[in-house]
Amino acid sequence: MDHPDARPLFSILIRKHRFFGRIFSAELLKFNADNQMFASIGRLSPKELKRFKYPFSASEIEMVKTIDQYSDGQLWHLFKKNAGSMPEFFKLAENDADVKAYIRNYIERLMLKVFDLAALHQIPFFQKAENYDFIAIDQCLEAESEAAEPVFHFELKRKDLLYHLSASAKGGTDHLSFLNGDLICYDPCLIRIKTKLYKFSSVDGRKISPFLSKPFVTIQESMIQKYMEAFVWKAITSHRVAAK
Repeated sequence: MDHPDARPLFSILIRKHRFFGRIFSAELLKFNADNQMFASIGRLSPKELKRFKYPFSASEIEMVKTIDQYSDGQLWHLFKKNAGSMPEFFKLAENDADVKAYIRNYIERLMLKVFDLAALHQIPFFQKAENYDFIAIDQCLEAESEAAEPVFHFELKRKDLLYHLSASAKGGTDHLSFLNGDLICYDPCLIRIKTKLYKFSSVDGRKISPFLSKPFVTIQESMIQKYMEAFVWKAITSHRVAAK
């Protein structure tokens, strides 16, 4: 990003929720010229907007309202059922995998709305490090508004099948590797690759997650037929495929 000035910067921060994984948070950041770092001067909610002397745009207000829909209080009101108090609700969500997954799906749908708005209006994202108050300029992430496309690669090597994923973005001009990427949402799939955030509307992030830490997956000869029937044929009919 360009060198920031002293004005507050409306941003979307990627934080880690104690129960539900990565979430977006709308915040105002102020640049500190002394240490060349940003610091948050306020996490934003609909009730708090008037407290800040900042010219919020209509799209920024909409993002704040959307994020507020998965605040702890809102989640408790929506999903508490027989859980009773807020601590009881979060204890239930923590210990019940089905409840946790259901709520996470709800959160991710709202996060996609925020992502699309932020990408359209070129709102910066920042990766927030845990237990650290300041945010470095190089933690700024750019959101790509155009959905990226996964490319499935299959290669027969000796008797085994090697399988890996890459991605194509900006109409095929950007060729991306998932290695060392960072999965933000599963479905819809949002992923950080280097300094950019990409949306994949046609693939679940669970299919991508193995390739964040290794370049390919090896399918043993004895499993190839089963793997072809269960996965490869589906990939061929709905995604770009490169085979050797």
